[in-house]
Amino acid sequence: MQVVDDLLLLVPPGSTRLVSYGLAELELRWTAEVTLVSHVVDCGGLLCAVPQTGGLQVLDPATGAVRWSEQGQDNLADVRYGRLLMARPGQGYEVRDAATGQVRTELGAWGLLPVLGPDDPLVGLRQGADGRMVVAELDLVAGQARILDVLRVIAGSCQASLPVLLCQRVDGATALWRLTR
Repeated sequence: MQVVDDLLLLVPPGSTRLVSYGLAELELRWTAEVTLVSHVVDCGGLLCAVPQTGGLQVLDPATGAVRWSEQGQDNLADVRYGRLLMARPGQGYEVRDAATGQVRTELGAWGLLPVLGPDDPLVGLRQGADGRMVVAELDLVAGQARILDVLRVIAGSCQASLPVLLCQRVDGATALWRLTR
């Protein structure tokens, strides 16, 4: 059971149906066939049903009709401004339009860092050819990874709340960096 906007969503035990109730009066709104739903999130005015096996089903919240779907191993990583950040195992990230599923751009391979707030910019980290760590803001609307800084001595275990980056250094110490934007 889960609440998304003004809907109470339920997958009855042993069922392949997603049942929607209006939250105010708990009146039945619609029932839709789904595939092993793990969870449902708001996707820019639509509902993204995330199957346990990967892929995505995008539903109209008013009717439960499937707008588009994709089977496979791609996983929904984040939703921002009507854009979906999809993780493609072994291939990195791509940005899709939530309404149509159309691929907007490929962002490449990044390690997505935990951010403190839901509206904080997405931050990616990857190792450069020279061993330094490249830190970038992943902008889903512009469809680009904006390089913020290239840092030495980062071992990993990073968190970001731009313009601040907190990471473990190779010597085991924890360090803060103020990144340029």
